[in-house]
Amino acid sequence: MNGAVERFDERARRRVGAHGRTVVREHELLRHPVYTRVLHWSVAIFFILALLSGFAIYSPWLFRGITPRPKTGERMIVTHVGTVYKTASPRFYLDAVDTLPDEIRSRIETRFVGRVAESERGCLEGRKSQVTQLGFMPQAEALKHMADTDYLLLTMTNDISVPGKLFEYMAVHKPILAMAARGSEVDQLLAETSAGLCVPPEDTEGIRGMLIRAFQAWRDRKALIEGDGEAVRCYERPRLVEEYGKLMREAGSPATGTGVAGSGKPHTSKRNPARPGPGPV
Repeated sequence: MNGAVERFDERARRRVGAHGRTVVREHELLRHPVYTRVLHWSVAIFFILALLSGFAIYSPWLFRGITPRPKTGERMIVTHVGTVYKTASPRFYLDAVDTLPDEIRSRIETRFVGRVAESERGCLEGRKSQVTQLGFMPQAEALKHMADTDYLLLTMTNDISVPGKLFEYMAVHKPILAMAARGSEVDQLLAETSAGLCVPPEDTEGIRGMLIRAFQAWRDRKALIEGDGEAVRCYERPRLVEEYGKLMREAGSPATGTGVAGSGKPHTSKRNPARPGPGPV
């Protein structure tokens, strides 16, 4: 720190000290009630802003008018919604589709709704199966394509990231075919909600087996999985607002213990990081 900055810092300290009413000694700040109150409310305000922006949750009323398409088409439709970029590249999926027998591959159509980054455009071209790029569109139109699909496609190579579209995928109640690391946030969420299957991106044979299993379920007009609707509804915006409203009220009152705020019960989760992926088909 140079001399000018040191002199300014010292003047600032003296000015604050002259007007301050509360003395906080060294190492006491983390225990001081003013600091903890500000910290709690700052976290609460951040979460409210996240709710308003739709981060990692979904609004249930957006999906009430969606009517899923019956499985009567000649092709199995797999749809990816959202921007295609490096850590969400469909390359692993498309490589696996190319290895499928022709009688299966020729009956699969993959649709991409949203922007495609320049770095990923090449991997969508020259494929052995039908790939349709629909481009960017308003959310209402994108939701119609989600309702019109047989399966929803998701790839995430970053272990700690959860794409916001995953929560919208779950709200549509269409099976999700995901490529993410075992034990990642995506893998754990799908295990908790039974909303889809998840295979590591580098496991080409595992992805291939997942696709054959999905195709057989589609061909036989059977459900690939049975999702847990109640577990999915835990991520609805109204429920999270209510829960975090309790946390905000609790932040201004004496501690009542751990667990879900105001419930008196410990928070439980059905997440199982050790859940095995889909087995051989």
